[in-house]
Amino acid sequence: YKGYSYDKEKNCYQLYVDKKVVEEINPKGFELGLISLPDSIVEFRLHRTAITEFEVPANVKTVGTLPSTLEKVSFRGVPESIAEDAFHGTQLSHIELPEGLKRIETSAFEKCKLKSISLPSSLTHIGEEAFYSTSLEAITIPGSVEVLEDDVFRECDNLKTVVISDGV
Repeated sequence: YKGYSYDKEKNCYQLYVDKKVVEEINPKGFELGLISLPDSIVEFRLHRTAITEFEVPANVKTVGTLPSTLEKVSFRGVPESIAEDAFHGTQLSHIELPEGLKRIETSAFEKCKLKSISLPSSLTHIGEEAFYSTSLEAITIPGSVEVLEDDVFRECDNLKTVVISDGV
């Protein structure tokens, strides 16, 4: 990245980047709260970055890997998929996935602190062990899902209710 500045109005760091793929952000090793990447970013892998909040840029097609320190995520656009291991081990307890998202890949939320999730009616694929060892308590699978791979809820000890909508 080229640099960063603190945006007092948004209470976040604005990063300046000159490329479309961001692999790591760790300015001088200090802990970041919320970061905001420009919408020109199409891909990211931030698993080594100490952030607690993240806004997925508008042009990202696949949500990449995020750090275990992550507690909150929001979307400025509509990605097509959540990558394998994207939220692996994060502190995220709730997520509302945007309408238009089509795929959740293998182990996307594995060992995440996730207690609740809102799945969009556009979702067509949920990968193997997508929610492995999360804290999910209940989930509704939308009728648009065509592929529900093996062991999606393996070791989800708190899961009490799974509603599978017509069409799955």
